[in-house]
Amino acid sequence: MTKKESFYYELMKVQNEVSMRRNGKPFKAVNLEEYITTTAFRKKADQLTMKKLEEEMAVWQKQLDALNEEEAVKVWLDTDEGKAYIKAREDRMAEIRGNVRAMLVEAQKNVSKTIKMLLGEQWDVISFGTRAMTVGIVEKYDEEGNPKGLFGHDFDIFYDIDWFNNKQYRWEMNYGTMGGFDLTEDNSTRIQHMVGIAKFASDKEKVPALRDYIHNMAKAIRTMDEEYWKLEQEVKNPKKAA
Repeated sequence: MTKKESFYYELMKVQNEVSMRRNGKPFKAVNLEEYITTTAFRKKADQLTMKKLEEEMAVWQKQLDALNEEEAVKVWLDTDEGKAYIKAREDRMAEIRGNVRAMLVEAQKNVSKTIKMLLGEQWDVISFGTRAMTVGIVEKYDEEGNPKGLFGHDFDIFYDIDWFNNKQYRWEMNYGTMGGFDLTEDNSTRIQHMVGIAKFASDKEKVPALRDYIHNMAKAIRTMDEEYWKLEQEVKNPKKAA
């Protein structure tokens, strides 16, 4: 067997091993030990250049190395060390989720106080998240004290990162469409809605302070999100740890 034939034989062995472990069947549906004694094998090896064979071997060897690494990780994850590795990260992820929830609850309470001071007791934070909040006139509160907004009498404030503007945190209002109404009828809540929007948009004291407070919260949550994402990737793909 020539050097090129031997290299081709080794390549086929790697191809078959990868295919068997990945798909449950060989890459080439032939008896390899018999095939290497045939004229067809020698002819095929002769047609291939060493450069082509080496390139193919590099590709398949990389796949085989990845399979070996995956297998090693599976074995390691079943050890006490591997289990402790996963648990430590899952515990920290749960802690981060709890911290984010607590921060949002506390922030919503504080923002709600500012909204009521600025716009009046009829207003509240209808919904509050890591990227935006809805402020509106309250129709009623449920048994747990959560406000239900009067339909069409609210506005949204966005404070997430603007990825197209140097990653600056936004501070933008969207009041959607307020629709039309009959000026001869009692539209006190509609007028209150318009006045509230104007008052919020024009305030130069409480609203800028509110913006700074919310941006600080958003930045803190983003830091926790980044840590959470890193931990999540380490749990999903713990190759380096092994």
